[in-house]
Amino acid sequence: MVDFPNGRLVYTGDYRTGAGATHATGAPVECDGIIVESTFALPIFRFPDRARTTNALIEWCRARLDDGELPVVIAYALGKSQELVHHLIEAGLAVIAHGAVHRMCAAYESLGRNLGVADQRLRPYADEKKREKMCAVLVTPPGTQAQPMVRKRKDARIAYVSGWATIDAAIEQQRADAAFPISDHADWDDLLATIRASRARAVWVTHGDTHVLAHHLKTLGFDAVGLDAPSLDAREMRGRPEVDTSEMGQP
Repeated sequence: MVDFPNGRLVYTGDYRTGAGATHATGAPVECDGIIVESTFALPIFRFPDRARTTNALIEWCRARLDDGELPVVIAYALGKSQELVHHLIEAGLAVIAHGAVHRMCAAYESLGRNLGVADQRLRPYADEKKREKMCAVLVTPPGTQAQPMVRKRKDARIAYVSGWATIDAAIEQQRADAAFPISDHADWDDLLATIRASRARAVWVTHGDTHVLAHHLKTLGFDAVGLDAPSLDAREMRGRPEVDTSEMGQP
């Protein structure tokens, strides 16, 4: 947020509204202009109730363990993994974390958020990898399902946890057995609600399908512009699933 003599400018960054297990609930900031991060700036991205989806993931993991399988939860190492680890442990499930996830959980715990590191309810994969049967949920970042930690385990079953799990192409790309659309980004409705709550006159949309959202905002009376500048994580976006909007019509 930056205050100028002639008004206030707010940049959202990556965000979503609503409460979380590892962070406080955000509040809208009224401003004159807002730059909105819009990874999921298409009307097809309307995420289901977060609590119900999380509970469905927990039950899926529990069922895989009951069947003697290894449930592998694919989620980003920072942010989402910590929330999922919290819920899985609270549900009474044993959890093993990829090194990157475990280090982030340890960092959270050093700041006062208990995620089972000190009491060893969350165990690092490095200590468990030689076990034939883990009897636990493995939480790991995207991309690791092709590595030996998963590929060599015939009992592994993949759960893809992401906003991209809304579309079939992403699920197939991750070779997932199940998909759960949980994201740390705002969906279409959340984006619109944030912009309205800001009371901004001018809106700049960055990252994702910017021009779709900008066009829709113009029909609502906003002075909106889609920015074409590459995002800081352009390398990640180059590999994101393509979404066909040719038959969507007006947003």
